Formats: sequence, structure tokens, C-alpha cells
Amino acid sequence: MELAYDLRVDIVGTALLRRAAIPAGAPYSLPMSLGSPDLVAPEADRAFRLGVFYMISLLGLAAAYFLVTPLRDLLPLQWGIVPLAVPWWGALGAVTISLYGVFFHSTKWDPSFNYWHIGRPFLGAVLGTVGYLIFIVVINATGAKANTAGNAVYYLVAFLVGYREKTFQMLIQRATDSLFASPDKQHRPGQRPP
Repeated sequence: MELAYDLRVDIVGTALLRRAAIPAGAPYSLPMSLGSPDLVAPEADRAFRLGVFYMISLLGLAAAYFLVTPLRDLLPLQWGIVPLAVPWWGALGAVTISLYGVFFHSTKWDPSFNYWHIGRPFLGAVLGTVGYLIFIVVINATGAKANTAGNAVYYLVAFLVGYREKTFQMLIQRATDSLFASPDKQHRPGQRPP
């Protein structure tokens, strides 16, 4: 029996060619937006298109910043102590996880995530910036002096916070609870959080 090939596109944009036991000539469609519309929820298709628009917009903004000298002269490298690239990396991480969600959940779409996909780059930019500020404060609290000028580690922190915003939100919640909760209501090891 002849085998057809199933082309799957993974989340980082590389194409993996995999053999699938599908008879040649048999009707088959890819299980993502590229395939039959009856396999993919319309909201997933819209979220995919929006994510691609966000990704192209972010990459276009970066290209314009580096290629158009008047734009680079107009925008400062830093806003206070926050480098301009930090919110950009946070937004890029957020859009990446949004596209990941579309790729892996397009056939079992949960409409409660529609607004989540719309707001991803904005939330990622804000949380990436907050993550950067927390990182700087923690480094400075150890007695070391944080170098805030063009260090790729800070961009990675912003990207990761934008990408895993749920993990970061849980960390912020635990830190806030331990800082501001009354001593009798603080979480102790081995005890379930309230």
C-alpha cells in the first residue's frame, strides 16, 4: 500500500515530514487551520490569524526600529530604567504562547479563551516589564548592581514572563500573600493555600 505524507508544522515554524499510514488518494485534511473548516473551530481560525498579525506587527516594528533612522532617533532606548525592548520581548513571548495554544487546541476550542488571545501582546508587555523590574530589584537587593543597559538576560526574562504568564501570576500572588497577609493567615509549608 502506498503511503501519503502528512505535513505537520511545529510551533517554532520548522516543517517536519512524517510518514502516516494513509492510503494514497484517500481524502485527508490537515488537523489545523490549513485543513478542512469542519475540523477547526472558526474562533480558532480567527485567533490564529490574529496571532499571526500580532507576530508580523511585532517583527515589523523591530525591523522598522533598526532600519529607519528617524524612528530610532524618535524613540528612546529606555523609559526610565526599563529598556524599550523589554515590553517588546514580553509581547513576543505572549504572542508565541497564544499561537501555541491555537496550534494544539484548534479542534477542541474553548471560546472562553477568545479575549485572552486578543489581549495577549498587551498583557505580555505589561507582565514582561513587571518581571524585568522585579528581577532588577532582586539583583539589587543581593548587593550586586544590576546592569540595565542592553543585557539579553533581561529580554529573556521578559519573553519568559510573557510566555508563561500564568506561572508568573501565581508567583506574584504568593509573594503578595506572604508580604501583606497577617501573620496568622500566612501560608506555612505543608499547609494548603487559602
